[in-house]
Amino acid sequence: KDPAKYTAKAIGTDLLCFIHTVIRKKPVIAGHSSGALLAAWIAGNDPDGVAGIVLEDGPFFSTEKGRAEHTFAWLGFEVIHRFLQEEETNYTLYSLEHHYMQTLFNQNGKDNWERIVLNPAKKYMKKHPGTIPKIWYYPKKLGINSIYALTANLQDGTGDYDLRFGETFYDFSWFAGFDQEETLSKITCPALVLHVAPGKATAPGYYDKNGILLSAMDEKDAARVTELIKNSEYAGGFASMHNIHDDLPEAYIDQLLAFKERLAQRFGNRVAQTGK
Repeated sequence: KDPAKYTAKAIGTDLLCFIHTVIRKKPVIAGHSSGALLAAWIAGNDPDGVAGIVLEDGPFFSTEKGRAEHTFAWLGFEVIHRFLQEEETNYTLYSLEHHYMQTLFNQNGKDNWERIVLNPAKKYMKKHPGTIPKIWYYPKKLGINSIYALTANLQDGTGDYDLRFGETFYDFSWFAGFDQEETLSKITCPALVLHVAPGKATAPGYYDKNGILLSAMDEKDAARVTELIKNSEYAGGFASMHNIHDDLPEAYIDQLLAFKERLAQRFGNRVAQTGK
């Protein structure tokens, strides 16, 4: 892992090099979350070299300084930052003890987080040190084991995710030289903007009672993205927390196939498809 590469500009530049030297066709790029930001960066910095982009629930504008501090995602990056400043050796435990998510679990005034999430994890890790908890009796739809899985990281030896990458979103260094509004306005290829619906906890909006954005972007952000990209279309209302492609694969594929047909009418077979 090379932290010097942990910027949108560095990653985007490498991906452009790959497109120009290996693919050597105009690609259709599908990006999810920060991958959507990268897809936009590539299309904005090489307007004539990209056939189309699919921006799946990208955190556009909500990741900017002054705004990000009031988002669920940034509060998670803050936990990463604090962990890296201390002499803790178990990020999974540290995250479960400090993450904002416990506020959502405990809205009824009871400590549901400790009973359902934290204590079972502590018990598991005591018996299986150095591993990510996986409670066999929790059904997949409950999502608890997914919470544990998201804490896997390079520093603890439990996964490949480098916590130093997350810290670049905390201190905004990932965005060095990346003006989101300017980049989006330079995109000329067709774009499909996919956006999740508000969750049950915040509907009809995207913010909780503390004013924290519990989604990648709100409806105003999505509208702004669609407005800035001249040749774009918006598809929203997906009943997913963030991963449309995983939660609603059929709906996601339907969107891609329809987008592909529209591109085919415009470009014929002169494009390649890739994703990240």
